[in-house]
Formats: sequence, structure tokens, C-alpha cells
Amino acid sequence: MRSGALEGLLEKSYNWFESKSGPLSEGRESRVKYSVLIPAFLVLLVTILVYTWSHMHITQLKYDIAREMKKKEALQEENNKLKVEISMLRSPQRVESIARAKLGMKHPDKEQVIILK
Repeated sequence: MRSGALEGLLEKSYNWFESKSGPLSEGRESRVKYSVLIPAFLVLLVTILVYTWSHMHITQLKYDIAREMKKKEALQEENNKLKVEISMLRSPQRVESIARAKLGMKHPDKEQVIILK
């Protein structure tokens, strides 16, 4: 009988412990779920923020590149115009006309020419 009483006592203790630990184990289980979900959510949030930031940064860089390409094209066009202007200003006909009109220069006579050997 003693073993029967001991078994009954153990069974009552087990039932009491299970009734007391039931809600605790559920609370622990929910805490475990939240302790896994919260970091996972934070990692997902950080990943989304990094992706969004990088996408915005790339888009801004594309706009910057397009703006710089337009500047480059404008500068190349201006450079070509300046090269044409330089070639016009250096033309022998223009230099001769300025020398005759503004400086009063003329071709030298035969007596003014000295040939060096």
C-alpha cells in the first residue's frame, strides 16, 4: 500500500506541477517565439532600409552622371566653336588685313629686302 500511496502522491505532485507550469511554459513558448521574431523583424527592417537607401543613392548618382554628361557635351561644343574661332583669327588673310589697316604695314620694296646667307 505504501507504494500505492507514493504513486498517488507522485501523481498529485505531477498534476499540480503541470497545472502550475502549463501557463509558464506557454509564456516561455511565446517569449521564445517573440525572441526569435523580433530580431528577424529587425534584420528584415534593416535589410529593407539598406536596399531602399542604396536604390535612392544609385538613382541620385544616375542623375548626377546625366547632368555631368550634359555639361561635358556643352563644353565639347564650346571647345569646337573656340577652335573654329581660333582658326579664323589666325588666318593669313585676316592678319594681313589688320596689318595694312590698323598698323599701316605694306609689302617691302626690293631695296628694303636683305637676304642673309
